[in-house]
Amino acid sequence: MKYKSYLNKRLLLILSGIVMLVNVENIMGQPVPALPIPQLEIVSPLGAKIGSTVEVTVTGVDLDDLQSLIFNHPGIRAEKIIPPPPKEPKIDPKKDPKKDPKKDPKKKTPPPPPKKNLPPVPVSFKVSIAADVPTGVYDVRAVNSFGVSNPRRFSIGDQIEVIEKEPNNDLDQAQSVELGSTINGVISSPADVDYYQWKAKKNQRVVVSCLSSSIDSRAVPLIEIWNSQGKLLSSNRNYQQHDALTDLTAPEDGTYYVRLTEFTHTAGGPPYFYRLSVTLAPWIDAVFPNIIQMGKSSQVTVYGRNLPGGILVPNAVWDGKVLEKAVVTIQAPTDNSWSDRLDYPGLIEPKMSGVDGFTYRLKGPGGFSNPVLMTMVSDPVVLENEGNNTEEKAQSVVAPCEICGRVDQRLDSDWYDFTAKKGQVFWIELFADRLGADSFFRLTLKNITKKQRIMQMEDNNETINPDIFYTKNGDPAGYRFAVPEDGKYAVRVQCLESTSYFGIRTNYRLKISEEKPDFRLVVVENNPYQTESLVLHPGSEQFVNVAIWRNDGFNGPIQLTVDGLPAGVTCPPIQIAEGARMGLLVFSTSLTAPTVQVPIQVKGTAVINGKTVSHFARSAAVVWKHTQQANNIPSITRLQNQLILAVRDKSPFRVVMQPEKAFITKPGEKLSLPLVIKQGEKITIPFEVVRNNPDLKQPVIVQQISGRRNIQSSPLIINNGQPLPGLTPDKKEGLVVINAKNNTPMGVYDVVLRASTQLPFTKEVKGKNKKNITVNICTLPIPVKVVPLQIAKVTIPKFKPNVKPGEKIEIPVKIDRLGGYTGDFQIKLVLPPPLKGIQMSELTIPMNAIEGKCLLSIDNSVSAGPLNNLVLEVVGKIDGKIIYRYESKFNLVVDKVIPPKPKTPPSVKTPDPKSKDPVKKTDPKSKDPVKKTDPKSKDPVKKTDPKAKDPVKK
Repeated sequence: MKYKSYLNKRLLLILSGIVMLVNVENIMGQPVPALPIPQLEIVSPLGAKIGSTVEVTVTGVDLDDLQSLIFNHPGIRAEKIIPPPPKEPKIDPKKDPKKDPKKDPKKKTPPPPPKKNLPPVPVSFKVSIAADVPTGVYDVRAVNSFGVSNPRRFSIGDQIEVIEKEPNNDLDQAQSVELGSTINGVISSPADVDYYQWKAKKNQRVVVSCLSSSIDSRAVPLIEIWNSQGKLLSSNRNYQQHDALTDLTAPEDGTYYVRLTEFTHTAGGPPYFYRLSVTLAPWIDAVFPNIIQMGKSSQVTVYGRNLPGGILVPNAVWDGKVLEKAVVTIQAPTDNSWSDRLDYPGLIEPKMSGVDGFTYRLKGPGGFSNPVLMTMVSDPVVLENEGNNTEEKAQSVVAPCEICGRVDQRLDSDWYDFTAKKGQVFWIELFADRLGADSFFRLTLKNITKKQRIMQMEDNNETINPDIFYTKNGDPAGYRFAVPEDGKYAVRVQCLESTSYFGIRTNYRLKISEEKPDFRLVVVENNPYQTESLVLHPGSEQFVNVAIWRNDGFNGPIQLTVDGLPAGVTCPPIQIAEGARMGLLVFSTSLTAPTVQVPIQVKGTAVINGKTVSHFARSAAVVWKHTQQANNIPSITRLQNQLILAVRDKSPFRVVMQPEKAFITKPGEKLSLPLVIKQGEKITIPFEVVRNNPDLKQPVIVQQISGRRNIQSSPLIINNGQPLPGLTPDKKEGLVVINAKNNTPMGVYDVVLRASTQLPFTKEVKGKNKKNITVNICTLPIPVKVVPLQIAKVTIPKFKPNVKPGEKIEIPVKIDRLGGYTGDFQIKLVLPPPLKGIQMSELTIPMNAIEGKCLLSIDNSVSAGPLNNLVLEVVGKIDGKIIYRYESKFNLVVDKVIPPKPKTPPSVKTPDPKSKDPVKKTDPKSKDPVKKTDPKSKDPVKKTDPKAKDPVKK
């Protein structure tokens, strides 16, 4: 069966994910030393209660001299706890070196040898949470002289906060907690087992949840509930990602136990922390519909446990637990920023980062529920009516609409039909895995009238970037449906794992909408293999990656800008090329930029259907570092709550590109900016290395930055994707040759280079024990516009070539436009020397036109005969800079002019009296052409009349 193959595929993905999480450090090599950037790893405890104050310790890498902790909510504040200075040891007079004859008081005592491999010393802060801070998960960062760290999760709850106490490794050591408690614990070793006990009354429904992946933990916990007689009552793992959840309705008053372990028993340690809640608070398993039209209020059904006003629904079962349901009204945000909003404190993986949504919670007697994501859409929402399992019973909907459906049972198949007219264009797309229904789906479109299948698509193998931003998911790709004829059409939705994956949590969103091209952006910081942040160094440049979700077929360019930059930091606008899924944004820092850390916002702007559309970017962070890049292992990332920029110490060097000195054929050419090259051409750009640190004596290596795994597939290639030879200190200038491939799509590309070198460095105040570290910076972007290699094919259709001197002739011209060129063409005549006497006024073929006629004038001086190899030169220009010239030859034949035969004058003959002579005798009665003047006749010669108007006047 096909289902079996999909289950096998799914199993392989799960196993590979487990191997990746467990063995990632074994697969990687050792980290490369670099400029220190604070990396926050462990925060303990993992959260606090609303309105409380708690002491928090943090550990990580390069956290020397921590200054503060910053949270993304103003109601959460941290104050560093300064430990008291160590007490000076009392001097024993007996051991005083001044009184010890064996010791010389003038001789200095050598310092003790440094201790190696010491664990990081935790730094403590007093964290205060205001009473009005909503429950949820927030980001916390550490700040020191090296910069601002990566984010770590910090949970704010309304339950009793408890710290795990060891030993709690068996039933007789189980740690006692109250109902309504949240325990902050750690799976300290692969074999670690943690037990907790609590007392419950009969019929109390106790929800036990264990947060792991949603709070940045590496743990894959298994939780089990036991009674005091040693009977297993319930268990769960991987409820959502690696979070676990189960519940128990107490069969009797008594003591119950939670047993918590790492599922595979193969990993443990400080990164394997968890947050375990044993509570009577509500828990939401699902909401139907889980999509809501923007700005609208909607009545929805909530399924879960301990719901206020909830009633048990026997057929609503998940993981063997019968759930309750309650009907509530939810109001979607009404402000205009809905399309930039993805406000959800849970784990948002890269595949989910392109949707829009907000958070919903319930409050019950036991406290606040878990948060759930509600997705916002622009079209009316239609709910699935069950019973639409066949094409004949398809549910009729009116497009455009958004359908919220559910895989209710094994092998469930849902059909929807709609009427469409020829010429309409719809975008049909399914969202399920991208909304948390972790499964594979199939989408089918049929023409009901003709009983023809138009398309069938399954899970989408495409990803924005396999290393940096892994967005592969189980949803089919969107489909552009141009309606071919009036009729009725049907869409079928299938879950390919519905033999085992179905029920109230397998919601899907089916979009049958008018095409609305749009985009969403996600900023991914510059090192996808380290838990770092955006730290800038004065006198250099640094970049971030920008991932692009292109919606409803939008393929146009996008311009990136940044809001909120501090003094001394600039970010030149960058244009992401047409169709590109990744871009680079470069920050430049002046030598005088002050030390600072501020939140910033990246904004993308595009022109779509003649309208300017802008969106603020979301931001992603690496959760756990890879010690170095490894093939086929994507970085583990999630969305973070904000993007922080920090400015710290001066950069040791800078690489300055010199586009004003660029050339195509030889140095010294004066190329206009921005640079423009044709497909297949190469352009050379000089650059200069400025060394700001006298200790920087190692070669500087420059290479291309690309958002692609295979750099050779980039549209513009530098040195075949390989690093350039290193520039030694005696050389400060180099050349970069940019090659535009023959098939490079037309558009503007921003070329950014990475520069690396080795620098002696130490964190010691006195500058001792320096060791070489790697310093990476980048260059300012150089925009390069790629234009077509050819823009036209010029032909002269057949015409009658004969013409005579002194005449005019029309020469037809036909142009096949290439490369998307729509501009004007100028046409002029070029005569082979020494031919003269043929003139033509220049002809313009206007935008989008494909033909014209040239009018030639042939002088009388042109000799008769053939005129071969006459040339029409056709010229087109792009941006007024790149000139394309085409020649098309034609021939003319100048016909010889034959003069008319002269008229023969009549011969003079002797008059013959018998013949009819034209000269007749004068007969006064005959009509003589010369008549006598008769005053009454109308004679052309008239008598002079003084009263007449004479044309010749005196």
